[in-house]
Amino acid sequence: MNKYLIKKVIIISLLTLATGLTDITYAENTSDEKSEKGYNNLLGISFSTLTGAGPSYGYRFLSEYMIKICGLYFENKDKEKNNGKVYYTQDIWWNCGAELQKNIFSINTDNTCIEAYGHIGGSYKYDEFKDPEDPEGDDKSETIVGGLALGTRVILFQRVSINIDFGYQYSRDINDDERYTGLAGTIGAHILF
Repeated sequence: MNKYLIKKVIIISLLTLATGLTDITYAENTSDEKSEKGYNNLLGISFSTLTGAGPSYGYRFLSEYMIKICGLYFENKDKEKNNGKVYYTQDIWWNCGAELQKNIFSINTDNTCIEAYGHIGGSYKYDEFKDPEDPEGDDKSETIVGGLALGTRVILFQRVSINIDFGYQYSRDINDDERYTGLAGTIGAHILF
């Protein structure tokens, strides 16, 4: 059996086991607590290898479940000159992603809350470079990503949320058939409302 496949199975199993054990351990003590002091919406910015980068919005639709979306579009045109002729190179980059979060436990005080959660998510990333003077230099990349992660969210002053997540991801470039399996990471900051 392939040693990389064994590593993948072990990592996924450990993440699943850790999420399940933590959920079982803390479920009875925290089931009635509302970690975000009644605010069900998050709006901010997130940078993730798993679910993309850019502005993000989250909605807590049940007391322990949240769905979060993220996306960004960027386009850059540069003016170039070649032998007195003016032309424009173009670089387009965009991504969109989503994740489903499950709250594992919360620790609340008057103005601060610490949450631990697990999530599953994925994204689509598109990157294209066009140079009309050098078509061989054109490049296009379309990547799909999926994976699992565990995260911690710290809520300060009942309205400001900072999160960091680590997990496991699988990504594949559709055009080049390049694949990556390994560490996933996220960092974000949001306002609760």
